[in-house]
Formats: sequence, structure tokens, C-alpha cells
Amino acid sequence: MAYTAAHTGYIPFDTDAPQIFGLQQTNNYLGTASFAFLLYDHVLTLDKEVAWIWTLRWRLPKLIFIVNRYFIPSLLILTHVSDFIFPASRFVCKLYPYLAGVVAVLNFGAVELLLIIRVCSLYDHRKLVVWFLRGIFVVALVSAIVPHTLAAHTMRVISYYEFLPGCWFISHKQNMPTTWAHWVVFLSVEGIIMILTASKAFSFYNHLNRTIIVLARDSFIYFVIILACLASVLACNIGKAKISIQVPTQCIASVAVGRMMMNLRGLILDDPEHTAHLQALEFITRNNPESETEGGVSIYAEIPAHQASDPVLLGYDEPISGGIDDGA
Repeated sequence: MAYTAAHTGYIPFDTDAPQIFGLQQTNNYLGTASFAFLLYDHVLTLDKEVAWIWTLRWRLPKLIFIVNRYFIPSLLILTHVSDFIFPASRFVCKLYPYLAGVVAVLNFGAVELLLIIRVCSLYDHRKLVVWFLRGIFVVALVSAIVPHTLAAHTMRVISYYEFLPGCWFISHKQNMPTTWAHWVVFLSVEGIIMILTASKAFSFYNHLNRTIIVLARDSFIYFVIILACLASVLACNIGKAKISIQVPTQCIASVAVGRMMMNLRGLILDDPEHTAHLQALEFITRNNPESETEGGVSIYAEIPAHQASDPVLLGYDEPISGGIDDGA
């Protein structure tokens, strides 16, 4: 007796089958290329990571870096392994929507938290700015978690075409909660952070230093790239497009976090005496600036000769009231 779709539970092949198989293959190619890009960047920057990041004490910026560098990519790869497997385990597929949501929240949460730390430092940790950014960060997290959780609860695993890899779902509710709402929130937060960074950079236009330039440059490049990616993801979700660039976007965001931290950290170590020159900030003098790599997250700055003759160390271990101190 022939083993037909009626016996296996799979949907019979129809005129849409070639397109669905082709789109899934395209998505898998994009995912493979994204993971290869992520691994290539890890290998390329491993020596800088060891020299510049591992020497820091365990503080929030270093924790963000480690989580972003190792935990999030591992979870991202683990989540999308099922996209290449037929038949995918139903147990794994049931977890898939929840894991995908966790990875997305952690991924962009790490980026935004790092950017918020940098902006707070640029604004000398003013209470209004700090509390405002904390507030939008919490709102962004809640706005990302709730739609994903509600949408995941409505999804039911189905068997699509036979030999088609990946997990496939339908919603048992007619009005399924949309998951694109959290992309709008992420996009909005990125825009607010970029506006604050640009505003501060323009205020230092006549007194630009390498630190401000690096901060502004990295933030602008990241914003332009991630704006294009998130806008594409949003357009795909609203338009019900089948090609997904969510994995490439998450890989780019992960690479961006590591690069932004290492760029500023490398600037600090390569030219410590000319890294920052912000006269409005309060500084603490140190007699042994070379011990920086053994201390907390820090940055050097020059101060006028009548105040001190040595470079100044700003870090989490010093009782300072301000400074460019984002841990990078």
C-alpha cells in the first residue's frame, strides 16, 4: 500500500510546494552565512578580546560583552539548528517560539544597554538622562517580552510538506498577537539613543577629541545598519514575507556590541594620554596610570597642567562624579 500524505499527516504537495521549499532554502543560506560571519568576526578579534577585555574586572560592561559574545550566539545557533533538520523534533519545535523570543530580547537588550551606558557617560550621568534612559529600556523590554510570549502561547506545531526542514506553526486563535510590535519599540529606542548621542557630539563640535569621535562614529554606523535591518524585518513581518532577515540582523547586532566595546577600549590603551579632554568633568589623579589594565573599567583624560601633571584614570573603582566610563 502506498504511504501517502493521508497516512503520514503531512500536507499533500501542491503548486505552492516548490516556492515554500525554495524560500526555506534561501532562509537557511542566509542563516548559514550569518553564523559564518559571526564566527569569522570572533576569530578575527580574539586576540584583541584577550588583551583588551579579559583584563577588565567583572563589572556590568564586561558582563554584557561576555553574554553577547558567547551566550547569545550559542543560544541563537541552538535555536535555529532545527531550521536545517527534517523531521524536526516536536518537543524542540514547541520550545522554538519561546527560545526565539528570548534570543531577540537578550540580543537587542545587550546592545541597547551598552548604548545607554555610553550615552549616560556622555551626559556626565545626569539624573534626568539616566532615569529617562532607564525608563525607556524597561518599557522596551516589557514591550518585547509580552507580544512574543502571547504569540508563542497561540502557536501550534504542524506537519507541513514532507521532507521540508524546520518547525512550522499555525495559530489556534484568529487574532494572534503580533510579534512585530517589539521591533517598532527597538527601532524607537535606537532612534532616541542616536539623537542624544548626536546632540552631545554637536555640542562638542569645536572641541572634538578622539573619544567623542569614536563614540559618535560607532553609534552612527551601528544605527544606520541596524535601522535598515530592523526596518526590513518590520516590513517582512507586516507584509507576511517569507524571507526572514531576523537571524542576519541579530548576528550583526552581536558583532556590533563587541566591536563598539573593543574600538573604544583599544583607543584607550593605544593612546591613553589623548583619549579624552572634557573640561567640565571632575577628575581624580593617579600616580601609576600603567596599572589601568589591572583595574576596573576606565578611561584616561588629560587635564590642565596647573591641576595635575599625570594622566587621569577614570573607573568604577574611583569615586568620580562623571566621565566617559562605559566600560569599553
